[in-house]
Amino acid sequence: MKHLLLSITAICFCLPLLQSQEFAGGLKAGIVGSQVDGDGYRGFNKPGIFGGAFVSLRTSDLSAFQMEIAFVQKGARKNPNYEIEDFEQYLLRTDYVELAFLYHLVYSEKLTFEAGPSFGYLMTTFEEKNLQQTTPVPFRKSIVNYLVGLYYYVNDRTGVNLRVNNSLMNFRDYSYLSGEKRLPDDTYRFFHYGQFHVAMVLSVQYRL
Repeated sequence: MKHLLLSITAICFCLPLLQSQEFAGGLKAGIVGSQVDGDGYRGFNKPGIFGGAFVSLRTSDLSAFQMEIAFVQKGARKNPNYEIEDFEQYLLRTDYVELAFLYHLVYSEKLTFEAGPSFGYLMTTFEEKNLQQTTPVPFRKSIVNYLVGLYYYVNDRTGVNLRVNNSLMNFRDYSYLSGEKRLPDDTYRFFHYGQFHVAMVLSVQYRL
């Protein structure tokens, strides 16, 4: 947590200083649609918010590297459907601070592709089923994600970013379970079982 806070401070402090052609810095904000693979529910039904700051280094006409620090809300939601007598309700909210390291492939002045890892620290959680608060398995405090996305630049300073932000590792601590290695609905991903965040992030990036 201390390292993430130091990263936030460093990025914010450096933003006014990044005035050369190679370096740039700015702010990002947007919305998140998320679900959980392995909870037995489907659909990007959990809305959330996304916001943070970035610094980038342009290394050539085709390449750049970008570091971001951001607040990201993820989770899952399942509402009852009374018309078909489905009364089950579920809600999961998880708030993360994430540090991302991204490679940018500059396809044109308008279009850029990105990919890279991010490292998240869990800030808060809330989980309920049928309006009863529950936490069957505790959450990991730290997770690793992979990000893939693209930018469309409206002008020199403003770009629209669409990306996926998915877990590389499960976000629950299964060492807590005695005699059980997984929950009934857990999915298999990257050589192990568990529950994994799956999120779509739509944001606007503004370069200062």
